[in-house]
Amino acid sequence: MLKGADLAEDKIQKELDGATRNEKVYKEVAKLMEDHGYYRSYVQCRDKLKKLKSDYKAIKDQGPDSQKCS
Repeated sequence: MLKGADLAEDKIQKELDGATRNEKVYKEVAKLMEDHGYYRSYVQCRDKLKKLKSDYKAIKDQGPDSQKCS
């Protein structure tokens, strides 16, 4: 990954962690994706990130015993 993308990712993550209204952050994510050839609305980005965060929390809350692969 490019260094500029890493810096943008860190900036976005910090803004998401500290804000309750993140529309401008999701618009920035959508713009970065568009710059890389992926056309998504900021609403699609918001929904996807919210689902990923929710799924991560659910898995994390299950505990280490339920995370074993078969």
